[in-house]
This record gives sequence, structure tokens and C-alpha cells, in this order.
Amino acid sequence: MTDSTPVGKQKENIRLYRLADLPQVELFQGIDIIRSFSRHRHWVFSISVIERGSRVYHYRGKKHLAHSGDIKVICPGEIHASGPAEQQAYSLRSVRLEAEYFNSLTVQITKKGQPLSRFPQPLIRDQELYHHVIHLFQLLSANTSKLEKEYCLMNTLTRLFIKYAPTFYIEDMPESLLPIKSVGDYLYENYNENISLLDLAGHFGFSPYHLVHQFTREMGIPPHIFQIQVRLQRALELLAAENPVATVAAETGFYDQSHFTHAFKKKFGVTPNQYRIDSRKHN
Repeated sequence: MTDSTPVGKQKENIRLYRLADLPQVELFQGIDIIRSFSRHRHWVFSISVIERGSRVYHYRGKKHLAHSGDIKVICPGEIHASGPAEQQAYSLRSVRLEAEYFNSLTVQITKKGQPLSRFPQPLIRDQELYHHVIHLFQLLSANTSKLEKEYCLMNTLTRLFIKYAPTFYIEDMPESLLPIKSVGDYLYENYNENISLLDLAGHFGFSPYHLVHQFTREMGIPPHIFQIQVRLQRALELLAAENPVATVAAETGFYDQSHFTHAFKKKFGVTPNQYRIDSRKHN
């Protein structure tokens, strides 16, 4: 099997959509893309991974050739054109962030007062980061909490900045007086709410990056994992009281029963219904 499909031999499959729970984020997925995109300006930050084939970029006055496994980074406001290389179709995925949202995250992560207007290295070959971007795309498109989505997003951007924009990234700030116990208490009390990382950070007056970093350092797990564990602990109580599985899933903040069952079995090794039935037998 070849790595590319000749142009005209395969029908394109393109999806572009905005996330309902994170409206500042768009996801683009193109399979067997055969069209070219003329010079245009990006109003968003875009990080793309080439999954198959090769793509030509005309960017910053130069021609860049991206192959399968490459990562392409474009900052808001930059003009470029692109198309398939050597008349071969290509496939890619992109995570796109609105400029204002991206600039806000950038300032928080890098701790500099100005946003990043141009990425130092437009094409990146990094297998570990490539898989991080794929995972980020999959997580953003899945039925997971906003807390987990924003954590993964900031984690991916941080990896990107540390390794490929080192002069723009500043090492950790000294430990602050962030009340980690209060953050944990807040998540515990509001376990069934789909809390945003930005809202959580704003509630305590700290940047999302700083909150996640210090919470993880002091608690040993990031906020979204803490949230899931609190939800599952509460689910044990509700199931033991013979509440229906669907009701427990809704009351503990899971997106649906399937998502709840998957998380429960991953944590405890049995399904919620098994736990409910066995608990009833031993009452």
C-alpha cells in the first residue's frame, strides 16, 4: 500500500466544526484532500498533523514540504497557501483556536505580556508531540469534561512552547499562595458541574496554567482527574443505595451512561450495574 492517493482517484472527506462546550475551538479533519488552498490569512492559531501523504506550504516567502508525521504551526494573522504535493492526496487533522483565546492562553503559559505572533519553527518533526496533538484532537471531539479538554490543550501548548519556542517560554514562577485545598474543596462540592478550567482559575484569581501546575504538584493529579475521582466516589454511594445506573450517571456529571460505565470500570474493574447488583445482595 502506498502512502498517498493520486489526485482524482479518491473522493475528499472534509469535516470542519466548532465545539459546543468550547466555542473558541474548531476542529478540522481532511481525508484524501485533493484541492489546493490559495493564499489566505488565518484568523486563528492552527496546529496540524499530516497523517498521510505530503502537503506543500507557501509560507513566509518560501516553499515548505510537509510529510506524513510532520506538524505544522501557523499563528493568527499569517498568510499562506497550500496544496497536495506531486499530485498526491493527503490527510491531516487540525486544532484551531480563536486568536483572542490563543493569545490569552499564550500569555498565561509563557508569562510574557505579549502574544506569540510568529512561531519560530513552522514545520516540526517530533513523534511524541505528534501523538500529543492526535490525542488532543480525539479528546476535544469526545464527550469529556471541559476541565479535561482545557487541561490537555494547555499541556500540549506548553510542550510546544518549551521545546520549540524556548526563548519565548519562561520557567515556572515561584510558588504562590494559591489555596490548593480550597480548589479541591470547590471541585468536591461542585463535582456534578461541567466546570471550565478558565472559570475555575477565575474563581480563585489565578491563571489556568498556574492553577493546573501547582494543583498537580501538590495533589499528585491534575484537576480533571481529581474531579473524575470525586464523581466516581459519589457514584459508589448512589449505586449502593440502589439508584438506577442512568440516574447515577446524570447526577454525578458524566456526559452519558456509556461514558460513566467506561470510567467506572476503568477505575474499579467492574461495571456500575455489577457493583449495584452485588451491593444489593450483601445488604
